[in-house]
Amino acid sequence: MELRDRIISAALEIFGENGYEKATIAQIVERAQSSKGGFYHHFESKKQILDEITKMYLDEVTKGCMKIADDPDKDTVYLLNNIFEAVNNFKKQKLSKWKELMNLYSHKDSEYIRMRMYIEFIEFIAEIYEKLIKRGVEEGIFSLKSPKALARMWANEITQLYGQITNVLINGSDKELYDDFISQALFVEDIINYSLGSDIKMISILKPMKEYLDMAIEVMNETESGE
Repeated sequence: MELRDRIISAALEIFGENGYEKATIAQIVERAQSSKGGFYHHFESKKQILDEITKMYLDEVTKGCMKIADDPDKDTVYLLNNIFEAVNNFKKQKLSKWKELMNLYSHKDSEYIRMRMYIEFIEFIAEIYEKLIKRGVEEGIFSLKSPKALARMWANEITQLYGQITNVLINGSDKELYDDFISQALFVEDIINYSLGSDIKMISILKPMKEYLDMAIEVMNETESGE
């Protein structure tokens, strides 16, 4: 492993174990088996490493979505649902690192980075949705005049729902928040399907997001009980 990759790997471990704010460059240097000179050759600060880790996460999910969207052998509705499933499954895979991720992003330095990631993800996923919605219109599956507007709304609402999931998890066993999330997810699902102009519900939002939320609650409870 190259030194730059060793530094990122070491930083990710230490951020997860100790929390980003408590982690020191000296700890990262020691675990990466580097020198301070080697560290500063590649990175200016802890914040820059966090930025790189965030970019890695975003690249991982976007590459998976692009691979799905470019499959010419699958129908449009399948692709739209499968892209959402891919994002949802990516988040499920990260649940085993729930505590580490909270340590990574629960501090003041992460606010700008998370916001930038939020915007970049919306722009990326909206572009894919728009492309597939237009394809569905051409195929006569969908009937709407503004694929771009729907794609943007779709991307925004899904991203906000994931933020709502985080709020549910942070507040523990608040049933009202849980029920509010279920209602909102169902509403978004209904709006998307209605906007596509079909009498048949083709897009599934509530079921996969509820599965992710329930799994996240279970993982979080197991993590807290094991401390």
